Amino acid sequence: MRKKIILLFIVLVNVFMLSGCWNYVEINEQMNASGIAIDVGEKGKKYHLSIEVITVGMKAEEAVSANVIETDSDTLFEGIRNLMTLTTKKLYFGHCKTLLISEKAAKSGIAEIIDVTLRNHEVRKEINIVVSKGCDAKDVLLTGGIATNIMSYKIYDLMNTSVRAVGSSPTTKAYLVFNSIQNEGVCTVVPALEIGNVQEKKVLQLAGVAVFDGDKLAGFLDKDETKYLSFVNNKIERSGALTVKASENPNLFLTYEIFKNKTKRELQFNEDVPSVNITVNTSVIIGEVETEEDFSKPEEVEKVGQLLEKNMEKDLAKLIDRAQTKLNCDIFGIGAHTDLKLKHRQYPIASGDAFNRITGQ
Repeated sequence: MRKKIILLFIVLVNVFMLSGCWNYVEINEQMNASGIAIDVGEKGKKYHLSIEVITVGMKAEEAVSANVIETDSDTLFEGIRNLMTLTTKKLYFGHCKTLLISEKAAKSGIAEIIDVTLRNHEVRKEINIVVSKGCDAKDVLLTGGIATNIMSYKIYDLMNTSVRAVGSSPTTKAYLVFNSIQNEGVCTVVPALEIGNVQEKKVLQLAGVAVFDGDKLAGFLDKDETKYLSFVNNKIERSGALTVKASENPNLFLTYEIFKNKTKRELQFNEDVPSVNITVNTSVIIGEVETEEDFSKPEEVEKVGQLLEKNMEKDLAKLIDRAQTKLNCDIFGIGAHTDLKLKHRQYPIASGDAFNRITGQ
């Protein structure tokens, strides 16, 4: 009896551990989508939907290729169905890594687009949201890659490389963007890309981040501003670089490699008027010097350190001023601070006015 119970237990364990995925569509009857691009629709339609699909050769020597199919529709679901009639195959989104939204489409709002995407059971919640700056989203997919011809995967790699090597344009997942849009007291930022020209060839390049007021595009931060935004939000990555002009000669530069960073933000109230003290502690390694400092002397090392400190303080102040006066957005999440929310409930008029002055809303 005991042996039967043990055998039954083993069988039940194997049922759960050895079970696999089930798909009602045969592999040769479906087509893998690697990326989605959404633009403003043409011919009176709401959306212009473009999907990058992967085609794998039947023979071993045949390479993997990518093609872009597109259509116009009033809803995204309708657009996907329209494209399936063109391919005669079911589109599978389980390997989709990038959702591109054009600048024009983002001005009308992105909440509905992301909501539909997250509700699709095949699309991963970690899909990257990217805004195309100054061009249609479909043009990004048609640019062509250097290391790979699958542009959606190229964008995915580019976003991750920028975090490690440059310290800017952090990758933003779909579920994080959607949650941020729903969060009061903070404006959402999403990585942005643009199409540039290198030796008469079109290439993708980072364009900082797109800033959203609610779910509508409010403006952009360039790459340097995005880097300092990461400093304020304590999200700067190790190995980023900082370059400043030498104080004696503006044609010479010093480059510092970020070793580590720690940012503290302290919220204070003075007669119910909130203020935020930001302290940035950054350790750097001197990467390249075009000047003639003698670093065997401690005073020379201190001098280049003070130069960097002065430039960082100036650039951080410029970013904060632009967020308040030009973008009119709280990109730092100050309004989401728990103490500020509690104070706002306690003094709805006074702290409400102060909140407007700080966040620019």
